[in-house]
Amino acid sequence: MNHHHCHANPKSIGFSFKSDSYNNHIISEVSEGSPAKQAGLQRGDILLSVDDKSVVGLNKDVMNTADFFGKGAVQTVKIKVRKSD
Repeated sequence: MNHHHCHANPKSIGFSFKSDSYNNHIISEVSEGSPAKQAGLQRGDILLSVDDKSVVGLNKDVMNTADFFGKGAVQTVKIKVRKSD
């Protein structure tokens, strides 16, 4: 498991994810030059926590709230993932 720090607000972190039927959240895209790319996030990584809040099993709608990715101001977001093989 790896910890990554992204300096950004929710809209500019630079990754998107998809959720499976078990509410595992898998990074589906990482934008070139984004804070997520600079932090080492990759397609296929599984999100485990955001700012020490577990996201394992959470509904994607809950994940898309500002509570998980800050209130819109530029900040550091700590993201923990399980790296893809």
